[in-house]
Amino acid sequence: MWRDAGLVRDGVTLAALARDLDAEAVALETSLDERGGNPADWQAANLARVGGLIARAALRREESRGGHRRGDFPDTDDVHWRIHVGEQRQG
Repeated sequence: MWRDAGLVRDGVTLAALARDLDAEAVALETSLDERGGNPADWQAANLARVGGLIARAALRREESRGGHRRGDFPDTDDVHWRIHVGEQRQG
């Protein structure tokens, strides 16, 4: 997460990270469904799932804001992004 979704990121890396973490989460969750697991196994599955969600959210925001920089979108875009990501964009 730090290397691929840290302070400086880009769309290609974020997409690959989200895909990898989603696959890892599915594999871990499937294993847990089949055999159960200890708390550390569940924590690993949860961390993979949350990491994938964070990577997808970072991928959706196509601008640099605050301490996070997108190498492929280096500028801040207040016109389109100064909203909560879940809100409809106007314009």
